[in-house]
Amino acid sequence: MTLTLGGLDAGSSYRVQIWVNDSKKDILYNRVEIGGGGTNTEVKTNVAGTFGAIGQFVIGTFTATGSSQQITFVGLTDVDGITTYSRNPIVNAFQLRLESSAPVPEPTSMAIFGLGALGFAYRARRKRSKE
Repeated sequence: MTLTLGGLDAGSSYRVQIWVNDSKKDILYNRVEIGGGGTNTEVKTNVAGTFGAIGQFVIGTFTATGSSQQITFVGLTDVDGITTYSRNPIVNAFQLRLESSAPVPEPTSMAIFGLGALGFAYRARRKRSKE
């Protein structure tokens, strides 16, 4: 299965998050292999291998080289140590976000800047009151 993300701006950085879950399965070895741009990651659809258990998610980043990006999904099942490939991977959701190009200032940096500004204002006011 292939997911094509379109409408991208070449050169922009994106963050993609993908969730897989199959809580009805009682098999520990159901996994989904997620790949794109030469990198593959495996996530489990049922971490505990019990009914009602949850799956996993993965977060990745990429820089668009064109207006679209493809991500592939392959279902994997281990039976007696032999990996078989399923054409039916389970993917529950995905989210795509544009990464901020400007760094967000940290709260401590803003506090230091604020204290400095207050110091300059106090000094200017004090100087005016002496005149």
